[in-house]
Amino acid sequence: MINAYCKQGKVKEARKLRTDLEDKRMVLFDEWGSKGLVQNVVTYTAMISSGLSKAGKSNESFGF
Repeated sequence: MINAYCKQGKVKEARKLRTDLEDKRMVLFDEWGSKGLVQNVVTYTAMISSGLSKAGKSNESFGF
């Protein structure tokens, strides 16, 4: 989505989305740490894949 915003010349929207995503990611990782879960590429990829599947985008989830 950030790339799409940039291609449309909507840099302000792209920056806001990036900031929002970073904030949410940090909250999520803080929660993981408090539960003793490991934060690595495997768990992060599994989270993205699961989210895409739940959003009805199973085909896209196979790319991760």
